[in-house]
Amino acid sequence: MKNILDKPLREKAGSDSYNRYEYQVGWTVHHMLKKYEKQQEFIIFCEFHDDMAESKNSPTADYMEFYQIKTKSKGNFTFRNLFDKPPKKTHSFMGYIFYNFQNFDKSCNKCYFIGNKPFDTEIMTWQSIIQDEKILLDKDPDLYYKIKNILQAEYTVDGLVEKDFDIYFNIFIQNTFIYTSELPLEEHSTQLKGIFFDALKFRSIQLDSAHLIFDTLLNEVRKKTKSIIDTPISFEQLKEKKGISSKIFNQLENFKNDSTKQDIKNEISSYLESEGYKKPKIKLLLRELNDHYEKNLDISNNYYVDLIYKYKMICLIVINDNTDQIEDLAFLVKAIKEAIKRFLGEFSHPYINANKLEAIFYETLLSE
Repeated sequence: MKNILDKPLREKAGSDSYNRYEYQVGWTVHHMLKKYEKQQEFIIFCEFHDDMAESKNSPTADYMEFYQIKTKSKGNFTFRNLFDKPPKKTHSFMGYIFYNFQNFDKSCNKCYFIGNKPFDTEIMTWQSIIQDEKILLDKDPDLYYKIKNILQAEYTVDGLVEKDFDIYFNIFIQNTFIYTSELPLEEHSTQLKGIFFDALKFRSIQLDSAHLIFDTLLNEVRKKTKSIIDTPISFEQLKEKKGISSKIFNQLENFKNDSTKQDIKNEISSYLESEGYKKPKIKLLLRELNDHYEKNLDISNNYYVDLIYKYKMICLIVINDNTDQIEDLAFLVKAIKEAIKRFLGEFSHPYINANKLEAIFYETLLSE
């Protein structure tokens, strides 16, 4: 691992394109979410020697796996796309992956190339063989030597002697894994949000702050991606500056083990009774709250989710700014109405009505 921590970085500026950058951020969150669903511990590093790196979340971690995440607006990824060196670049995509194995030696365990489009037959033939844990040289020697000759020509310029090249090439060819991402380039953010909310449903986590947590995950990846570091660096410093561990999902688990929706509804019911509300009105508000819980986890109803999220943020701001008048409901309601006009103006939605907003306000007031 010291080999990786000491080496100078190829790039420090992060992604060179906003779309690629946002897709890279989204794919990283998607990767984390898949690990979370399987209850696997991890620590990832954003823009560290490659688009993403991953290791065991342990002080004794002795290797990393590296990920390149690339996009195309149209067409599939071809053999040439992966092995031709672009102008003004030091290496091809596969050349940079070979560089990881050669540069980091045993500290580099596996490398991955993730594309948003499918790959051609030659690439998939290579992958089908090694993913079945077979040896490419044995199964398809023509393809083996085609890849080897192209990469060897690329690395002759670097002065890598043939003996060393052969050693690292045989590691590269059996430990480089290529996959098509589930996320499309267009609308990847919406699809990722849907995957996130589905994971919450699957794990029976019902919480209004899910939208906020999703944004927090994205922003944490953005922040760590943009963070600039110098090497050599200690593993602990690297984790602080560039790392995100599976512990980031502890917030979800805390909500999962916190007051259930039924607890909140019981508290709202008792509170409203103490305030003189009649039972029919209380039942109406609780029905609206139930309906809200369902709709707020339906990512296809994106406009509704965004409006309610903004409304709840306004409620929280007003509540936090007026803690000395927290028991004066009339004052708080008036302050929230004024804040809504100031920040949102007039807004409407077929599923939003005054009773639903009132119920959400009480839920926000009593659960924060």
